[in-house]
Amino acid sequence: MMMTMRASPWQQGMALVPSAVGYVIGSVLSSMLVEKAGCWLLTLVGTLGLGVFTALLPLCKNIPELVTPYLAFGLAGGLSETSVLTEIGHLADIRHGPRYGSAFAISETANSFACVVAIILRNPPSTEKKDKLVIVFKEENQPNSKTMSYRPQPGEDF
Repeated sequence: MMMTMRASPWQQGMALVPSAVGYVIGSVLSSMLVEKAGCWLLTLVGTLGLGVFTALLPLCKNIPELVTPYLAFGLAGGLSETSVLTEIGHLADIRHGPRYGSAFAISETANSFACVVAIILRNPPSTEKKDKLVIVFKEENQPNSKTMSYRPQPGEDF
């Protein structure tokens, strides 16, 4: 995004917000549509939507063009995941009794918790990687001028 779309840091951070909003909308919609369309149809539509909008993402040339595919990607993901997880939980309750349903809920909660912890405790890039990124970015964006050297200070976020 930094090199191909020339996105500012706040645009890079806000690029995935439409996906999160679409996911919430898709989750709410799936609970309303599951009685009318059925879990399998919603899962199929959501999965096909994920494939189509994933294929469209590389075609975007700037940040505003990313809004619609990311929104639709989140909508399809919420629709698909919510409908398939309710179906899996229902099948587990039928086959293994209600004791497995609570284990399923605990495992899903643990999965969500692990995603949050992974984001918080991610391994930041080393100073050498930061230096290489800065040099490559400056060389590609300023071909007619001299490359300015910038060395991030220890503890400084990139």
